[in-house]
Amino acid sequence: MHHSGELVKKRWVSRGLAMPLVLVTLITLGGCAALRSTGLTGARPTTITVGDFVANGPLPVVDEASASGAPVIVEEITAPIDASGLGSRPVRRAAQPGDRIIVDSLVGQVNGRPIFAEDFFVEIDERVLRARDELTPTAFQDFLRTIIQQRLRFVVRNELLLAEAESELKPEQARGLFAWLKDVRQGKIAESGGTQTGAETRLSDEGLSLEEYVALQKDLALLNNLFQTRIETRVVVSWRDIQRGFTRAQNELNTPGSIVLARMAFRGDAGPARAQDALDRIAAGASFVDLAAELGMPPSFLATEYELDDAGRPVGAIQEFQDAVAGLTAGDTSRPITRVTPGRAGAPESSTTYLLHVVQYTPPVERSLYDHDVQRALREQILGIRRQAEEDRYLQQLAQRVVHSELNDMGDRLYDVGRQRYARKR
Repeated sequence: MHHSGELVKKRWVSRGLAMPLVLVTLITLGGCAALRSTGLTGARPTTITVGDFVANGPLPVVDEASASGAPVIVEEITAPIDASGLGSRPVRRAAQPGDRIIVDSLVGQVNGRPIFAEDFFVEIDERVLRARDELTPTAFQDFLRTIIQQRLRFVVRNELLLAEAESELKPEQARGLFAWLKDVRQGKIAESGGTQTGAETRLSDEGLSLEEYVALQKDLALLNNLFQTRIETRVVVSWRDIQRGFTRAQNELNTPGSIVLARMAFRGDAGPARAQDALDRIAAGASFVDLAAELGMPPSFLATEYELDDAGRPVGAIQEFQDAVAGLTAGDTSRPITRVTPGRAGAPESSTTYLLHVVQYTPPVERSLYDHDVQRALREQILGIRRQAEEDRYLQQLAQRVVHSELNDMGDRLYDVGRQRYARKR
């Protein structure tokens, strides 16, 4: 229902790639004919009741929301109603000439598409409110300016993309788009029980109305078409590119194997017998690591990792260890290994007997250029890099259409609105 002088606004709140379109207008009440006609510029009433409106025909309904500056839906009272039993509602005070009430602020336009403050802040409300409670006033002002600049760049970029996408639609494409959107709308209604009310209820869980959902699908379709025509067609990967990519990525694609060893050490002439006894207990089901701890082996003996060379031998291990673990895999235990160490300065020689256990074995990975999975992965990686570069180039080209002074002005207006919106209550 439209009234003379009524401000009608539509809000299309899109998620993800689509942009919120926001409405903000400063109304100065001084000299406003529409307000004079309602009688609000005279005395300051303190209380209104429904009975005040019963016999006077259609009049705007003023509630607590309007008194607090929140959005108001103005309806008509089309028939007299019984006011008995209904209480009165206090109103803080009537608006006075010269008062300014923020209904919503238009902060600027991008390619003719308006940018409004209310929906601009909707997406960052929670973060800003949390920061206001956690930061000092000075730090919060810095945070507010930074997050507004980041959000504004995102909004302007997406508005530019959407405007560009719409301008590039051919007439037949536009007709096809609207036919598809009609199917989208009917499909959402059909899957929600066949009623628009059911669809609205289902979408309300996602914070969308049916119209907003259809608008979001439209924006996504437009952006997808734009990226297909302006970016994807310019991104090409040749066989030579894949070959060069394989050469650069060989160290990542071809990885050496590794082995994690635990060991026990038994010193002296009794070492071989003690090692054999431990080996028998392991064969009977004892855990190598648990047994090593029981026998007092230091923790450093329980896990040492080695990289494997091309022959599968642990790099950095002594020769006797390399020979002992050849052919072993995870869970295997080596035969006893006895090493004799010559004494120094005339001291007698000493011997130590070892048992080695393979805690973990990771075989080497060798990939070929002619492996289809390798080619596919390399192609996707190169495509991603080039697609991003092409997107950046295209966005920079679009950004040249924005006058930076106007962008700075929008940022300043949003910052002023934000300071009022998030002012700490005293």
